[in-house]
Amino acid sequence: MTHCQGYERHPANTPIPSHSAPPPFCPNPSCTFHLPRDRTWHWVRDGWSTRPSDQRRFQRFRCRHCGRRFSTRTFSATYWLKKRRLLAQVAQTLSNGTALRQAARIRKVSHSTIALHQSRLSRHCLLYQTRELAKVEINEPVVVDGFETFEYSQYFPFHVNLAVGQDSWYVYAFTDSPLRRKGKMTPRQKADPEGTGGPTWSAGSQGGGNRNGGPSRDSGRSESGDAPTPQ
Repeated sequence: MTHCQGYERHPANTPIPSHSAPPPFCPNPSCTFHLPRDRTWHWVRDGWSTRPSDQRRFQRFRCRHCGRRFSTRTFSATYWLKKRRLLAQVAQTLSNGTALRQAARIRKVSHSTIALHQSRLSRHCLLYQTRELAKVEINEPVVVDGFETFEYSQYFPFHVNLAVGQDSWYVYAFTDSPLRRKGKMTPRQKADPEGTGGPTWSAGSQGGGNRNGGPSRDSGRSESGDAPTPQ
């Protein structure tokens, strides 16, 4: 899971052999050969790099079109991660339906770390599914179903629709479709349609504070929105 297809694991202090698979594309988004092309992409080997954490050596390359230098690590799912083993552990934990904060307690990391790993895993899963669907032939009944839920708050409902193979349970397609908020809204909800907590009170109301009696977020700011000048 942690390496692009074609690259194999090797023990520490062992260089990747010269017959290893070539890089699949140039990692420079501005390069002509960043996406697969019919034209031949020219690259050259550009020495080796050593990872300080385990002294493992990696083959480096250079794109002859744009000059971008990179290594075999560039195409790894754990690229730039300090705790490389954590990614697979987070994937296993989240696949069991564990919430982010609960997963953070289990793995003894912050919930923001779990969220970042979840985002990285999601991108790789989408890429993997896109590549697999290009070569999949559907030869089984497909069950289509969905449900409605919300993101962040009930101000942001959306539909999740799934197309799943009846026998294989393979997810052939899914959607994340935002919806308009339904139901009757109170005057306070109408004044705050985005669900941000409501507008702050005016300077002459409650001593210039917010609805809870405390200072508003805009207290002390000038009409131009600049920060107050220290007295």
